[in-house]
Amino acid sequence: MRFDPPEFREKNTSRYQEPIYVINLSFDDENSDTHYMTTHTVNGLTGSISSKCLKVISSRSQKLSPDEAHSSIGGISFKALDIGLTDKIRTKLNEGKES
Repeated sequence: MRFDPPEFREKNTSRYQEPIYVINLSFDDENSDTHYMTTHTVNGLTGSISSKCLKVISSRSQKLSPDEAHSSIGGISFKALDIGLTDKIRTKLNEGKES
């Protein structure tokens, strides 16, 4: 049997529900150096976070065409407010590089 916290149960049965999106940018292969971007404040999310900066998210899922022997993985695109994101990404990408 499933037991939900009261806060979740209340929101899950609400007539008004809005999705919360989180995109995680990883700057290393081990996913130990990451930065989160969100559409809303997310309780419990820790680390490097830009809250409420995601504005537009668009995605397409995997597509299989067996008749044509063709497949595509899909993709995601997003637009975000630049609240220090450019500087953060530039700094992360240049870490460890010699000038």
